[in-house]
Amino acid sequence: MVQKQVLSNLISKYYLNGEIKSSKWKCSDGCINAKFINNSRIVFGEISTKNINFPPSEIIIWNTEKILKILNILDNELLIDIKRDKINLQDTNYNVTYQVGTDHPPLPSTNFI
Repeated sequence: MVQKQVLSNLISKYYLNGEIKSSKWKCSDGCINAKFINNSRIVFGEISTKNINFPPSEIIIWNTEKILKILNILDNELLIDIKRDKINLQDTNYNVTYQVGTDHPPLPSTNFI
């Protein structure tokens, strides 16, 4: 089970009120590492969260606004399953499938400091 609030918090940290439309998630060992960039390639970065029971995967969230809307209708505890280019989010009332990507244009390095 994954807590919806943990996912929502991760997304809100890079979404920046709609500035960031897509991101690449690398999920393994109880962590999600999210790389992001805006359309003009000016704003970019990388954030991560730990202690999350998310299936090991590398996915592209193409439309952050839509995934947030999906999360808003779901209960707090989610079952998540990832199959190739789809993520399945399930709670006690809904079972939602969201199309994700598996390939993304190269992102700038965040090792600029």
